[in-house]
Amino acid sequence: MLRAPAFTACLARVFVTLLLVTPARAAEPLASLLPGEAMVERMLRAAKLGPTDYLIDLGTGDGRIVLAAARRFGARAHGIDADTTVVALNTQRAQSMGLAGRASFAKSDALEADLAKASVVVVSSPVASTAGAPASQLGPRLFALKPGSRVLALQAGLGEWAPDEVLSVDGRTAYLWVVPALANGMWQLRLGGPGSRRDDRLRITQRYQTVAGELLAGGDALPLTEATLRGDLITFAVSDRRGNVRRFFGHIQGNRISGTSLAAGGATRKWEAQRMAPR
Repeated sequence: MLRAPAFTACLARVFVTLLLVTPARAAEPLASLLPGEAMVERMLRAAKLGPTDYLIDLGTGDGRIVLAAARRFGARAHGIDADTTVVALNTQRAQSMGLAGRASFAKSDALEADLAKASVVVVSSPVASTAGAPASQLGPRLFALKPGSRVLALQAGLGEWAPDEVLSVDGRTAYLWVVPALANGMWQLRLGGPGSRRDDRLRITQRYQTVAGELLAGGDALPLTEATLRGDLITFAVSDRRGNVRRFFGHIQGNRISGTSLAAGGATRKWEAQRMAPR
């Protein structure tokens, strides 16, 4: 017969073994909603996840995305779940895999989670909140992340903010958003080289990652065509009266844009713009 201390130690070893061999049973009802291994890989590659990223997984379930991010992509990753048991099991799994320094888990409500340092946010659960709030309520907080941050979700419901990419693997679908910089407003544009005017104006309107506008130059209002905004990168083309097309590529940094432009003949010129009107 085992004595009390030995019996206790035996029970502890059995419990730890169960944690390592058996997936988190508390997360089993959610497991069918979470992405398979191939989809996890596809999602994280689409987000261009790397060692310099910090990923937060809201409604992490069995922690598969957090563990994959840390193990296969070398990123720091943090999983949030409303279930204390799930958090404890996932923490043990991370430790057993030698990932305790890069993968962590905590109990929290998704709507209260601190996302300020995240470069990638995953909304794993369709309802990632103890209050039962839909993922769409996270939209404004996600849109306020640093430009270029990536958002991944298993449903498209982030309000009116449409995804940048739709990912499909084995009949499952996931969605990717790239947080856009704030581009809207009136800008004073300067094109490097001869012929640049100080009074050129660039008017941009924006709705999430969709942008439009016009270049006001020399008394002409030239519409922007092929305008795109992905993270802090804005691109557009302008045709003058003679039909000459110049394409602009620039990075938005607060109230300043800087980049290069390309004429139809291949000549490049630098350009910059300063925001004149408030955002």
